Amino acid sequence: MRKQHAITLCTCLCLALLTGCGLLAQQPPPTGSILVQEDFSADNGLWSTALDSDSSMVGYQAEGLRFVVNTPYQDYFSLYRTPITHAIIEVNAAKLWGPDDNLFGVVCRYQDPQNYYGFVISSDAYYGILLVEDGNFEMLTADTLIHNDRIINTGQAVNQIRVGCVQGALWMEVNGKTLAAVSNDRLTHGQIGLMAGATAETGVDILFDDFYVFQP
Repeated sequence: MRKQHAITLCTCLCLALLTGCGLLAQQPPPTGSILVQEDFSADNGLWSTALDSDSSMVGYQAEGLRFVVNTPYQDYFSLYRTPITHAIIEVNAAKLWGPDDNLFGVVCRYQDPQNYYGFVISSDAYYGILLVEDGNFEMLTADTLIHNDRIINTGQAVNQIRVGCVQGALWMEVNGKTLAAVSNDRLTHGQIGLMAGATAETGVDILFDDFYVFQP
């Protein structure tokens, strides 16, 4: 009887020590490890899609995730099902058709259309990091979008977008070059995803491919 109590006590002590030392606790993935990888070749149910009456849509087409926006001044989003708050996100994007005056890119800490961070570029080489909070739009990089056709490819050329959304640090690279870095911690949680939008001219048609999320 005493021997059984001693074994039980020893087991409990060992488990407590292992847990306290973190040996049994779940450890975060190593920095730089891949958390999500998508080529959008088939619908796996992990991304939100949409189809509206004006043929605006978000869906799996042309071996990628395609956005078509036929409503002026309208943004469309596709969100990854599992919330990820802190991440480094990379994706390739290109215009298939439509105006160069468009917007497309990455979102993080998306809670609803009224609350998210956006990292956007356009096919006429503008970019910016923005905050939408309680429906109020605020540019974090400057008063307006910034032009840089030395780094951002124009027209139908592919751009690689890489962004950081880590604690209060928000940064943005395009084609391997840093464009912007800001600090803002007003949104603390939410989903990651992709977005595309139209300004005055509709028919925006954007394709995303080769999507990665890395552990910061």
